Amino acid sequence: MKAGRIILLLLLPGLAQGYPLDDEIMGIRRLPGFRPGSSYSVEALLMPPGALRGRESIVLHLTEEQARSGELGRRDEALSGVLKRVLGANGDCSAVLLDYTRGRERQWAGVAEEQPGAPASVGKLLVVLSLFHELARVRPEVAKRVELLRGRLVAGGEWLRGDDHTIPLYQAAEDRVIWRQAEETERFSLMEWLDHLFTASSNAAANVVWKEALLMRRFGEAYPPDEASEAAFFRQSGLWEEVRRGLSEAMAAAELSSEAFRVGNFWTRRARERVPGGGGSTATARELARFLLRLEQGRLVDEWSSLEMKRLLYFTGRRHRFAAGESLAGSALYYKGGSLPGPRETVMNAVSLVESPARSGSGQRRYLVTLLCRLPTGEAESTLQRLGDALGREMAWP
Repeated sequence: MKAGRIILLLLLPGLAQGYPLDDEIMGIRRLPGFRPGSSYSVEALLMPPGALRGRESIVLHLTEEQARSGELGRRDEALSGVLKRVLGANGDCSAVLLDYTRGRERQWAGVAEEQPGAPASVGKLLVVLSLFHELARVRPEVAKRVELLRGRLVAGGEWLRGDDHTIPLYQAAEDRVIWRQAEETERFSLMEWLDHLFTASSNAAANVVWKEALLMRRFGEAYPPDEASEAAFFRQSGLWEEVRRGLSEAMAAAELSSEAFRVGNFWTRRARERVPGGGGSTATARELARFLLRLEQGRLVDEWSSLEMKRLLYFTGRRHRFAAGESLAGSALYYKGGSLPGPRETVMNAVSLVESPARSGSGQRRYLVTLLCRLPTGEAESTLQRLGDALGREMAWP
């Protein structure tokens, strides 16, 4: 590997998180550039062992009838001690830790778990839920959903304006990956927009995904509409109420609270001009934990949708923030983070399913963690990394 290429990689604005790299089903065009053997395969050298699982090895663990019932489980004093030791004096955090290791009683602990906070980009989980909810309505058959996710190509247009996130693009002719902002006329499949949403937490991708969910809701089986019909639809007023209603349906179907976890607007100023929001954004560590639990139970829309969401959450690539803890290197993480920087304090959030070690088996420990923190600006990322590392060590088998 040439030194120049390694230097170039380390200077890139981001490294991809998203989908399992061996996938050949969903048509995500960036994936070949990140596989071992490509010119960009130094990326694989930077991946911890837990980031290299294949598509078929990712499964839902709580889909049996008994596991699908009930709430978080029994509140446990030992886990409370773990959580308090991990958090220590590290800023102002609310948190939930839930252990659902196979063969053990489900148990959890919380610290200020009902305290509301700003979800930041963790709120993009609701955008993804909205799309899968509407997708199941317009295409009940799974094969038709896959066909639409792969085959519906969408240009971002004005919905991209105001976002400075970059996305990874694989240039097959040169066998290289570049990172840049998406162009307004550039067309990606729905699945690729979902991947961009997780790969670099792209606000533009979140806008496009939510916009398409809204079109599915409006046009039903006639989705996708022609350009004239789409343009006429977005000239209407009161569209946010349709967004809110669709999301409330999806949350209620999973017995989740759209009051305890909600997002009150699109992700950029231009998108908010097109569809003015309302109601504000909020989350609690407890409701985020319930959201992740419902995913593992296959109760976010249905089992197929829940599994696809889990694959999208799978953390491949060089890890950062909470996920970068050394003790988590051998674990599979299904992760979403979010931050809102301020002059003195930074909102720094993380939600993750953890399977440790990454390989399946009777010795695998499974737990989830949700964190909503306000940390001193300048120390926020390193503090969150220390929290992740401390939690991994505390939760390791003795």
